[in-house]
Amino acid sequence: MQAEIWKVTHLQEFNINFGRLKLGKHEFQYKVGFDFFKEFEQDLIEDCNTSVLLTIDKTRLNLMKFNFKISGSADFPCDRCLEQKSYPLQGDFDVLVKLNEDEGANNDEIIFLSPDAYEYNVSELIYDFHILSIPFKKDCVHENHPTCLKIEELIEGGFDDDNDDNDIEDDPRWNELKKLL
Repeated sequence: MQAEIWKVTHLQEFNINFGRLKLGKHEFQYKVGFDFFKEFEQDLIEDCNTSVLLTIDKTRLNLMKFNFKISGSADFPCDRCLEQKSYPLQGDFDVLVKLNEDEGANNDEIIFLSPDAYEYNVSELIYDFHILSIPFKKDCVHENHPTCLKIEELIEGGFDDDNDDNDIEDDPRWNELKKLL
């Protein structure tokens, strides 16, 4: 129970009281690190040091545009050699927040809140946008890392064909499977 109370109070800094905001643009700055991701009990991002600039453009009393700009870096294992390396995290994401009766009709671009809502916690959006910012390809070949270079050579050059134990042609099991074709 104590851990849940800490979690709730720890993420309270991400509560946006948009009910008090005047029409126009408002900026909020957040630093996101290991403690933030620990709250979400995930293992995709282990160590992170990013900043999030949230700009809220309140165009009407019931319509706001949230823009999240993420910049920084996070540590991930290399896809080839599994050594931890730091990779950049960059992203620019927009979400519309609308106060409307269609509260349950949320999608990827519009969040509907009850007309009497006055506050929204952006921590889950920040988490999701960090996950979307993870580089698709994470390798350190370009850094001339010895293990990655060795793996790259194996991929490009193939494996040693002198090893008869792994030769598919000499394995009788493959002959039986070829008969099925």
